[in-house]
Amino acid sequence: MNRTMIGVAALCLCLASCSPSKPKENNTPKEPEITEMNGFAFCTLKLSDSKEITGEQPSEATLDGEIDFPVTDNAELKQNIENFIALSCYLPKMGDSSTFIQTVKNDFHDITYPMSAVNFTIKCKEVTDNYITYNNERMENNIGADDSYCNFGASFHKESGKAFTWDMFKNQGTLAELLYESIWDEEGSDPLDYYLVWIEDGNIEVYMSDEPVGHQCSFSYDQMKDYLTSEGKSFFGVVTDEEENATEFSTHDIHLKDSVQFFGDDLDEWIDTDMSYFYADFQMPVTSNATLKDNIERFLKCSGERHLDENTEIGDGMILLQALRDEYKKATIVGENRYEEANMEDLGDRYVTYSSETRLSNYGSPRDYYVLTYATFNMNSGKKFGWDMFKNQDEFLELMRNTLLKACDLDVTGWDGEDFDAYNGPGYKFANPGNMKPDNINIWIKYNKVEVSYDGGEFDPEIKFTYDDIKDLLTEEGKAFFE
Repeated sequence: MNRTMIGVAALCLCLASCSPSKPKENNTPKEPEITEMNGFAFCTLKLSDSKEITGEQPSEATLDGEIDFPVTDNAELKQNIENFIALSCYLPKMGDSSTFIQTVKNDFHDITYPMSAVNFTIKCKEVTDNYITYNNERMENNIGADDSYCNFGASFHKESGKAFTWDMFKNQGTLAELLYESIWDEEGSDPLDYYLVWIEDGNIEVYMSDEPVGHQCSFSYDQMKDYLTSEGKSFFGVVTDEEENATEFSTHDIHLKDSVQFFGDDLDEWIDTDMSYFYADFQMPVTSNATLKDNIERFLKCSGERHLDENTEIGDGMILLQALRDEYKKATIVGENRYEEANMEDLGDRYVTYSSETRLSNYGSPRDYYVLTYATFNMNSGKKFGWDMFKNQDEFLELMRNTLLKACDLDVTGWDGEDFDAYNGPGYKFANPGNMKPDNINIWIKYNKVEVSYDGGEFDPEIKFTYDDIKDLLTEEGKAFFE
């Protein structure tokens, strides 16, 4: 499940083996037939292999597989189904069909642990007027260890070809809590990326891998419709005028890795490496709302420890990562690694929240250094949620101070500045809340709560308020993030 999920050129294989051809005089094997299911065509290819496993427990292992390859002119549908086939086979994208099949076998032959069989099927399971669902079922019979089994699916929009993913959902924080409770029967949450999601028989299926088996739960459309975006609802053939006019929002992932090597006088005896590394993982905004997109990109360029000019070009995001890399190379020292991340943390009905993190890991430092900031943007106006959304800032600051003191269970009657500076609270050095002011407070919305991080001590204490706690302090523009 953790191997690279990239597309496979499976259609080439399918067309080579499934497309009509002229009869030949010699006795060639019968070509697989094209199967059609409710307007979607595919052909089925079977493969098998075997090998001897040597070692303390010699054995013979077998491979048996069956794959339904798409036959379609819809390029995005074809590509996304091939992506699922690649994930299911643990393979990267291959250049041609014969290489694809051979790599499946090579992957099987590369298994070194004692096992007796690998059996898998990747089948087209359901085709409706709106979506196509594939299923991957795989069993590995191991010797001297638990067998490994998985059974999960993937769904694709029949017209657009898009995969049904977590981008089709909003209010993701609340949804993550619902899934956790449904699977583990206790309160908590895991990132949605921990789960696979697809549609089967009109229900939304959720699968979480947990070796040697996985956990799965099922939700009806009515249970999940309030979490679905209009694009997500279109998989069920549901569209409303209000949703057609709503701002659609999704992300695309970009990654960059680079390194700097040091020589000669740059090296110290106590450093056991001559390399420093730069890593960047960003979820770039995808939306037709130009103001929203521009404001999120400005946040990604200038938040935390990033000091790029606001006018730095972004492109598809890679220009941004390259600019950060170049900034890093100018400032880095030997043995120092830098990690840059930006993620969509929550997508509500009326807002989207991003996190931005910079971490420095240095061989000469006893611990990592990091800066983590958040920002929330209105889905319609594109504006950032900040102090200008409050009509009574002094009253909100006082509410924050009292909440912080109560959370730390402190009676500070009669304390002066030196008392605050000397006090070490639970988990962070406590600073005088009287010093709270807008320029040392980060404020954002997550899971429909206003969160505040006060940069007043060794670690930033976070404070949370419900909408009801603060709605009387908000301007009408601020309330528009909630209602």
